[in-house]
Amino acid sequence: VSKAWLKLIFDGQLWAELDLHSFPKMPALQVLHVGKSGSPFVQHLNFRGHANLQSSTLENLTNFLSLRQPAESIHTSVTRLTTLNLAGCVSLTSAALHYLLERTPALVSANLKGLNAVTNETCEIISATCHDLLSLDMSRCKSLSGSGVRTLAGDALRAEVAMNFVFQLSFQALGSISWIYPAEIFPTEIRALGTSLSALTNWV
Repeated sequence: VSKAWLKLIFDGQLWAELDLHSFPKMPALQVLHVGKSGSPFVQHLNFRGHANLQSSTLENLTNFLSLRQPAESIHTSVTRLTTLNLAGCVSLTSAALHYLLERTPALVSANLKGLNAVTNETCEIISATCHDLLSLDMSRCKSLSGSGVRTLAGDALRAEVAMNFVFQLSFQALGSISWIYPAEIFPTEIRALGTSLSALTNWV
């Protein structure tokens, strides 16, 4: 094969999606070679079923995929990954997984099914880093407990409450008064009945 052909094949702009789930026995050197070629452009990474994927390989691949940030940035380097599938990569350690997640702030979808590397700390990192996350599969992760799930759920609930207040202030500033005012104008003796009737009127 000519060098020009190889250069064309490994042009990083052609590797926005790095889907290697069909090659579970691919040697680590080849994985890193492909990852290095497409490093600045990869947005979708799929290693589903790579039971022998080593932590050192994932960490080196993360370094290849990472873009250097300005000195004032919170993150020293980040990837462009939006989709991540590591389901079945049982050889990974928590340290390697966290190393990747901490550098993936644009993540939208993540499949971490069956990973012992997923712990409560993983949930904390996802909550602190991946603010655009819409889909997350952490089923069959034996090292994960209810505490980690509560961390994710609590942050989601706080975000929902905050957005509700923003919506109220932006679009229904006067609408909220119709719920607050009736509870304050009725005398104590009939406040419960008056508030109930007011709420009924608001809903009707």
